[in-house]
Amino acid sequence: IYNGSISINRGTGGTVFIVADGGDASITGTTTTVDLSVTDDATISDQLTVGGNAILQSNLSVSRNAVISQTVNVGGIINVNSKIYAYNANGDFWVTTGNVTVGGNTVLGSNISVAKVATVTGNTVLLANLSVGEVATVTGNTVLQSNASISANLTVTQNATVTGTLNSGAATLASLGVTGAATVGTTLGVTGNTTLSSNLAVTGN
Repeated sequence: IYNGSISINRGTGGTVFIVADGGDASITGTTTTVDLSVTDDATISDQLTVGGNAILQSNLSVSRNAVISQTVNVGGIINVNSKIYAYNANGDFWVTTGNVTVGGNTVLGSNISVAKVATVTGNTVLLANLSVGEVATVTGNTVLQSNASISANLTVTQNATVTGTLNSGAATLASLGVTGAATVGTTLGVTGNTTLSSNLAVTGN
């Protein structure tokens, strides 16, 4: 049929159009069908629009980009061989339930907010702020290559070694060992015994 159309009206049911003996059916125009069953490969050179639900009973392979305008629910595992980007208004990546486990390096170009436990087995590079709503526990060494500012109390349960100058305001120490010179700019109060193993020089009264 040249420049025409085929109209097949379904009666009580059953198959209304069959291409037998391994032949091919080529439809170049717009086609609307209620039920379409394809037992072999199907090639669509233009847009495919599905008005209802789409159920795939086997694997899905997409060789080009996929754009999804609403929610994607995955009941299994998501394996990503490249990067994951969040392009919403805030650029947020949320995990509402369960843990997030990162086996390799993690590079964050924006803020990260952790309300509960975060476990990272590899390196973590933060290019912006890190905000932890609860306790942050580090089982290994912590290396800071810049200044550290603490706005609340600092509690150290073991030894603290300072190789440079220690500047402090009012401080209470259970034990203080100083191997070099120590300068106290204001009053030094000692509630316990004081033992001096060397000379004592006093320039004032």
